This record gives sequence, C-alpha cells and structure tokens, in this order.
Amino acid sequence: MASMQQTPLLHGIVAAHAYISMFLHVCKVGQFDIRTLCVNHWGSEQGITVLKQLGQLYMFLIWETIVFGDH
Repeated sequence: MASMQQTPLLHGIVAAHAYISMFLHVCKVGQFDIRTLCVNHWGSEQGITVLKQLGQLYMFLIWETIVFGDH
C-alpha cells in the first residue's frame, strides 16, 4: 500500500482526510487570521463545490462498504 501507483484512490482519500482534519483543527483552535483565511477559502463557491463532491465520495464509499463488505 506504500505505492501511490498501486493504490491511487486510497492515497487520494487519505490526503483529502488529512487536509479536512487540518482545516477542522485550524478552525477550532487556530489563530484568528488563519481561521478566517480557511473559512473564506472553503466558504467560496469553489470550496463549497469541493466539499459537496467530498460528501458524495464519502457517501459512495459508505454505500460500497455496506453492499460489498464482508458479511
């Protein structure tokens, strides 16, 4: 799993998760100017579009896990 060429989806999801976790941490405990910058970025039209797409990806992965998971 260490190779990005072998597991690109996994690496992409991990990168997105790390970025969102960092965003949440900064918004909760970060300095005011950094927090404002992050909120303005994610609150923009493009940021909202990306968040919606990440939400759809998350729901698809949950659905896939339920349907194709080990029973």
